[in-house]
Amino acid sequence: MVAGNAFLPGFVLRFNERFALTATKPEDLHRPLNVKANRLTDILCHREQRHVGEQLTLSYDRKQIILERSELSGKLAGHYVEVFSALHGYQLSKSRKSKW
Repeated sequence: MVAGNAFLPGFVLRFNERFALTATKPEDLHRPLNVKANRLTDILCHREQRHVGEQLTLSYDRKQIILERSELSGKLAGHYVEVFSALHGYQLSKSRKSKW
């Protein structure tokens, strides 16, 4: 770890000398982000739509997911859900296309 930390500053300098480009326009043209920081996780994720079978199962990421039986999950049988996959794991959300 110590050797890596000692190597890094010189590497960054050499990397920037080799690959850095100066901007065509010097002013910052980034638009301000009008989204709360805690919403970025929901926005910057991978979404897929999956069908929940009658046995409360769905396939995702080459896995078979079995939902626990509850009042909420019972309503999902036979409907589509959206699976949100982010760095912290995944979560399910009822698809807007199908009605509860």
